[in-house]
Amino acid sequence: KDLTEVLDFSTSGYKIKPAQIEKIENALYFFELGSGILYKFNEGELTLIYISEDDQLRKFLTLEGGKLVLFSQNNQAYIYNHQSEEHSTYSLEPNVIVSETQEVKSFFELFFALSRKENNIIKYVEPLNDEASKGTAWLSTPIVDFENIQDFAIDGSIYLLNKDGLIVKYYKGEESGRIETLTDFSLGDKSSIFTGYDLKNIYISDWQNKRLIVLNKKGELVSQYKNDEFINIKDFLISEDETEAYLLSEDKVYKITL
Repeated sequence: KDLTEVLDFSTSGYKIKPAQIEKIENALYFFELGSGILYKFNEGELTLIYISEDDQLRKFLTLEGGKLVLFSQNNQAYIYNHQSEEHSTYSLEPNVIVSETQEVKSFFELFFALSRKENNIIKYVEPLNDEASKGTAWLSTPIVDFENIQDFAIDGSIYLLNKDGLIVKYYKGEESGRIETLTDFSLGDKSSIFTGYDLKNIYISDWQNKRLIVLNKKGELVSQYKNDEFINIKDFLISEDETEAYLLSEDKVYKITL
């Protein structure tokens, strides 16, 4: 598949090395390690949003209703509203400790943190009024082989992607199935998984082998997209209609047609 360049940070006038990508409506959002700045790209314009002057962003995710939750080096959480363009601190109990958290993912108004400290997935509910968002262990039993997990994704069920390509599916905290399709694929390090409630497929990035793999939710192989230009890809996302994939590289954003 051919890559179409969407954004070149090197020509934006800013020296940016983005770490993650999220999309709300037609806007793309990014942050870079080492600063408290959120970047928004919409209609050809790159905007800087100053979240914190003395903190550094480390992870973020999108909640239902056009909200971004951002997690920082100082274990502070911030929430940014896409509609109002306002942000504030976001109180969590317990805090998401970035150094002890492998990944964070969202599901409608909920978000989940894959916690090394707890060997579990911690579920957070959006708070009412000014209360803290309270986290509770989602898995009924702790994860035994935590270091074998590469990533996870949510569509109501949670899918844990292991380093050997095995995908373990959980529902309501209990294991409900296994997908072994990729166990013979020799996935590279730092592979990741993406799906959603309204998506019919599961997407697995394997940038070390320069490919994006697509499975249906029965675990059957749908397709593979390979390109020698899949180099230094840091993050990706799939459009809501599953017709496009956005790929974030060192200093550019590309998209491919699926």
